[in-house]
Amino acid sequence: PIFGTQAMAIPAFFALNYETAVNLLFAAATDTLKQFQANNWGVEGGFFGVYHSWGSRMNHHPHLHMLVSSGGRDIKTSEWKQARPTYLFPVKSMSRVYGAIFVRKLEELDADAAIEWPDGLKSLEERRDWRLSLAGSQWVIFNRPTLNNTRAAVRYLARYTSRIAISNQRIKRIDESTRRVTFEWTDYRNGARKAECE
Repeated sequence: PIFGTQAMAIPAFFALNYETAVNLLFAAATDTLKQFQANNWGVEGGFFGVYHSWGSRMNHHPHLHMLVSSGGRDIKTSEWKQARPTYLFPVKSMSRVYGAIFVRKLEELDADAAIEWPDGLKSLEERRDWRLSLAGSQWVIFNRPTLNNTRAAVRYLARYTSRIAISNQRIKRIDESTRRVTFEWTDYRNGARKAECE
């Protein structure tokens, strides 16, 4: 699954508190997966994730790519328990839980004096109103089974740890006079349509 957020003020918060913000993403995703594995499957399962900070348009888009085991250690018997065929979990339910956990963990940062809050979030009241708006936002998790091609999924995630932000094949034009680069991106909100931007 992919865990992330497009919510307002998140880019400014990330810019000022990068390590804390990334850890917040991982902590919220971890708690969400553990909760669903225990409640839906009755297991303690395995998973790992890779942090990705940009989107296809080279825009700031912090999110995690996670690979989740198709089962786990049965909480009652301690034996391996296979997940049901309808792997993984309902994305709408996961999205709501993930958003709630993220907002709760964000609230806990109010007590952390090391956090730098961006303009508009300096006071407790401003941050409370921000969290209320986040709680009402639509949080989206995307997931897809990889049971028949786990090796390819691992290779895909591994590339995120060392590859550059954009490959040469995505670059369509370079205008040296205006110093503009035109590149291709995938518009996933419109049927994975290919588009160009600068």
